[in-house]
Amino acid sequence: MVSKELNMDKKSSILDDLKAQKMPYGVPDGYFDNLRIRLESIPSEMEGKKTAPAKVVAMPSLWTRVRPYMAMAAAFLIMVTAGTAILKNTSKSMTLTEEEYVQLASILPVTDPYAIYYEDYTEEDDISGEDIVNYLIETGVSLEQLAYVASYEEDL
Repeated sequence: MVSKELNMDKKSSILDDLKAQKMPYGVPDGYFDNLRIRLESIPSEMEGKKTAPAKVVAMPSLWTRVRPYMAMAAAFLIMVTAGTAILKNTSKSMTLTEEEYVQLASILPVTDPYAIYYEDYTEEDDISGEDIVNYLIETGVSLEQLAYVASYEEDL
């Protein structure tokens, strides 16, 4: 109980201090006496004055609307052109020796590594059934796998 009384005393002393302080701002004398009359007279004052006509806003022209997109496209085109010019001027042309061609041919996963030397090189398309069987035997395909594929093809 004692703590509540002390707490109440503190609150009341704070309130008394606030009341004792002088407010820095004040309301002029008689301000609220004629406030209603002044507020009611505002619409009658506005009736006598001419108001400016509403301003008509025109639609922006096509060029005004398209200009940002054109600027963005031009900037992109400049970047691509500059990048291409830089890459062309700084990159070396690739001239390979015969040894480098052989090294590249060993890396490429093709059946005929020498096919990269000839542009119009074509292997004969005559593949016999025996060639297929030999290929499957060389790659280690089991008979069970062949039988499964054969049965699957018959079902189709």
